[in-house]
Amino acid sequence: MLINIADVWNDAESEHKTYVNNIIAHFLEKDARKYKHLTSADFGSFLEANSTQFALGRPAALELIIASATVTQQSLSNSEKAAFLTDAKLVFDYATFSAKNSATWNAYKLCAKARYSICPYCQQSFSFTVQKPKGKGGAFRPTLDHYYPKGKYPYLALSLYNLVPSCYSCNSSLKTTKDFYTKKHLHPLSDTEEIKFSWDIDSYLQQRGTGKSNFELTLQFDKKNTAAKNSANTFLLHERFVGHKGMLELFVQTIQYWNENPILNPQVSKREFRFNFTEQHALGFDKANYKNEMLGKIKLDLYDALIQWNKAWKP
Repeated sequence: MLINIADVWNDAESEHKTYVNNIIAHFLEKDARKYKHLTSADFGSFLEANSTQFALGRPAALELIIASATVTQQSLSNSEKAAFLTDAKLVFDYATFSAKNSATWNAYKLCAKARYSICPYCQQSFSFTVQKPKGKGGAFRPTLDHYYPKGKYPYLALSLYNLVPSCYSCNSSLKTTKDFYTKKHLHPLSDTEEIKFSWDIDSYLQQRGTGKSNFELTLQFDKKNTAAKNSANTFLLHERFVGHKGMLELFVQTIQYWNENPILNPQVSKREFRFNFTEQHALGFDKANYKNEMLGKIKLDLYDALIQWNKAWKP
């Protein structure tokens, strides 16, 4: 994970809560003290005990649900455990939720309300939704990564804060079915941004002074932070940015030209312009909106490093 998108679903919470809670209410209906629509009484009790957290529970709450399910299943026979998991898949039916032409609340309507349109794991790919009006054709949306895999934790298949809008490469090619509950990774919906990119500015400028270019990026994180290390390895964060070196080098050169050039920068030249030509225009990058910019996190890190270097530099 490169960016925290904890507020990505803020605009969808109300509708998703209603959808999930209505499903839960249906399956908690009883007849003569027995659950009418469930096979496993153990799952019914588990569902009832955690009913307020399934829809909008944050990652910490979802991990408590996993712990509760684990304890419950430890006392069950193999057949009882199978019934427990079968009921979980029946109640939290992701296949129905993800159907493209569903008239009710579904994955497409959810993704259309996402506040960000870039994959938080890599920031190399878009994760936006396009859907024609009802009955008029196709649609596409980002893949929804089940941070805690639905194959192992089917009772979290519809939990909003277990759904991470992401790109196909990160979700289906790199993460696949890895269990982030047992092997900790940074969580885009709860963790802080622990991974940064840096570069040796002095060495780079010396190389350029000789007519050479050696623009090298270094991935930075606390080596004691296992979640950050696992995230960098799983999503190939160092390897996959090599292909962007040329573009990123041009970006940092533009930052420096902007800061030094009295013709380009009206704050330096104090000339009057007919329009407000800002740093954002010059760089083609809005640092305040870096989470919705392609490669935004790495650009922000490079920008901050160069600005600080300029402030500290003494001729």
